Amino acid sequence: MGDHFFVVTGSPVDSVEIWESNAIILYLTALLPTARRGPVAGDPQWGQYLSWLAWYGNVIEPVIAFGTAELSHPVLDVTFRGVP
Repeated sequence: MGDHFFVVTGSPVDSVEIWESNAIILYLTALLPTARRGPVAGDPQWGQYLSWLAWYGNVIEPVIAFGTAELSHPVLDVTFRGVP
């Protein structure tokens, strides 16, 4: 996975690699529910938690990347609701 951050769990034989930030967050939240880092499946706030994680990865990260690269296009403006 190059220079990307990822979590490896399990033995060398049955290890699992997880490299997307939202996937790592969800994995650790489920793996360590007593750490209380986020709601777990079945919690009344689970849906809202998933929505915020998805919004971050699907809106905030691209908007930051596009802004850093100084990209501008009407389709991007509409897609990301005009967020600069």
